[in-house]
Amino acid sequence: MNLMRYAAGMIALAALVVPSLAHADEPAAKEAGAISGGPPPVAAPVEGKPIRFYSVPGDEIYALMDDHTVRVLSSGKKVLEFSESDDKYQIGRVFCAAAPSEKVACLYFASKTEGQGQSSTTYKKLVLVDGTDKKTIGHGSGNGYDIGGLGIHLSTDGKLTYIYSEAEQSGQAVVTKTWLVSAEGKEQLKIGSASLLAELASIGGGDRKDPPVQFVDFKGQMWLVYRDGSSIAVKTLITEPVEVAKRSLHDIRPVVTSDGWFYIFYHDAGTNTANVAKSKDGATWEMVQLDTKESGWQMEAVAKDDLAVCVFYYMRNSFNKGLRVAMLKGGAIDKPAYTIEREEKFNTGWHPNLGVAGDGTTWLTYLEHVEEKKRSWSKFASLEDLKKHEVAGGTGWEEEYKDYYLQTGAGVWYTWWMLRDSVPGASDTPALATPLSRTSYNVGAALLTSGNIEARYGSFNLGASYAQSIIDDASKSVGGNSGVLNGQIKIDDLMLGHDLKLAMIWGRYRGKATQTDVLNSPGYGAEASEIELKTNYINVQVLLLNKWRIKYGFDYSQFTVPATVHAFYSAQNSTTYEYQGSAFRDVTFKNYNGIIGFSKLDYAAKYENHYNDFYFDGAFSMGYTAYSFNTFVTQNGVEKTGGSALNFRLIGQLGWLFFHRWKSAHGLGFYVRPAYTADWSYIGSGGKPGDRKSEDASKGDDMSARVGLMSFRHGPWLDIGLVW
Repeated sequence: MNLMRYAAGMIALAALVVPSLAHADEPAAKEAGAISGGPPPVAAPVEGKPIRFYSVPGDEIYALMDDHTVRVLSSGKKVLEFSESDDKYQIGRVFCAAAPSEKVACLYFASKTEGQGQSSTTYKKLVLVDGTDKKTIGHGSGNGYDIGGLGIHLSTDGKLTYIYSEAEQSGQAVVTKTWLVSAEGKEQLKIGSASLLAELASIGGGDRKDPPVQFVDFKGQMWLVYRDGSSIAVKTLITEPVEVAKRSLHDIRPVVTSDGWFYIFYHDAGTNTANVAKSKDGATWEMVQLDTKESGWQMEAVAKDDLAVCVFYYMRNSFNKGLRVAMLKGGAIDKPAYTIEREEKFNTGWHPNLGVAGDGTTWLTYLEHVEEKKRSWSKFASLEDLKKHEVAGGTGWEEEYKDYYLQTGAGVWYTWWMLRDSVPGASDTPALATPLSRTSYNVGAALLTSGNIEARYGSFNLGASYAQSIIDDASKSVGGNSGVLNGQIKIDDLMLGHDLKLAMIWGRYRGKATQTDVLNSPGYGAEASEIELKTNYINVQVLLLNKWRIKYGFDYSQFTVPATVHAFYSAQNSTTYEYQGSAFRDVTFKNYNGIIGFSKLDYAAKYENHYNDFYFDGAFSMGYTAYSFNTFVTQNGVEKTGGSALNFRLIGQLGWLFFHRWKSAHGLGFYVRPAYTADWSYIGSGGKPGDRKSEDASKGDDMSARVGLMSFRHGPWLDIGLVW
């Protein structure tokens, strides 16, 4: 009921606020104008989408393209191309390196899947393309097998070095080994890897992903730059790792200048800023913050002679975002960070690429309009020429970083609910003359209410303590019953570099369920063949949103519906199960899931000021279900009151999003989102359990109570909300 009152309040508030804001904003917008600007665009030197630039000292800029070619940027000449003769193989991550005289080498991962369902097999391989030579580094298939490139390097004299990892099943364990391959041979390498949080933070970036290991030639040695957990570390092949920065997510860009400075540009997830670490020896590092909050999570950096330049995305607020430039000489700031691209009407500056050729010619490209995927190219005579295109700022509120954020909304969802329980087949129930039929459901349509909130002020996130309590309860419930979730999970640790959002759906369903066949199951007297369906449906989500606005987190749902419960018994020293009868019960399902998805509203509310178009959002969740029911006494006298299973859930929403915010109201805005929403899930199985292992069978007997349920809810959706 509280959620329904909140929804009604939000609708009433929007009805009052939106018209007055829209009317008041018209003259103010004309007076304020829009501050925007950027370097002069030129025609793209190559066709297609650039993935990454490779600037070779004294030589050319080489561009890895999305068509699996590497081209000389100045001429468009193709110097390397790779593909698979078997069209079933899909090429995945590609990492390349370049050296003078058009020498280029790339490592790429490819995979294919043959067969369907449980009989399918996925084949994986890692391929090295070195000029015109091509060879498979490793390949395999089956459970536990994986292979992937970690990094590749070409020295100025063309010496090739690369690192890859390969995982294989060994008994009950999966063993992963990392290999370093060079002209001297192949040797096993011990090196750190990125944390799960760092990997999650990069979801949504598409092909914008750093090699896990980057190479730098410094002081006559080859240095490795990599992420160890959430830290950045460096090492040579003969020295111990040195920690450079403690809290890093997203892009890492190492460069070396001719005057002996080693720079590593990165995004500090703790301060949420663009930073640089600098060193003269690789052992002692000093950190310098380059800009204010919400900067540097996308960046590119190059070096020419004694000048190091970093171009990075920044966002003061939705009316002031784009690209800024930082320049360093002699280990010091040569020019404080300045803006080179700024836009308030739409999001700009994502997916930047920066390159400098031997003659100083500099190329910069980025998405000028992120939503339309419109790319801009600019050419400069030198890196120093970037200074000529500084975009001057204004004096309004939008010049400062907005240290608060609010997105909140409420809505209604008119739903039809289709249910189908799972029953064992004839081969699993030999004691029955005829197979069991499924339960017949007749559920009335219901109106559900929804609510969501994402609120931040400084470092304080509204709902963090509530989210922690939900996660703690889930950890106790799931860990105590299954052992799959143990230990304490800290929401503050998970939130590093992320935003927090809470969402909830609530409603009541009414109907009835009919099942007569279980009356005839062996060993049972008469029991009800019809049960009233009367349940509250609750769904709570604790979501982390990364910079790309991909959301993932914890998804809890609970409801009660009548369903058939099926008992199977396995005696001690027996590996097989035998059917022990079925019962018709009200079953309460509690689902503890991990979830991942994307919402256009989450993206638009942070980065855009206006959106008026179709959208499609989706999410997938899976996890652990604990179900319970009134006591069920099996044929052999065992009492069962519940069980557990796995579950899967898919959510899709197709609709229209109208979103707008006003500059005169310091970014206050609103959204309206009519849509059609579908929610499908499958819990457990009513079929006979798989055979037990011999060692488990020797420990004692086992009784399993099985429940399976397919759920499909769908219907029109409408929600509205405020953003500030």
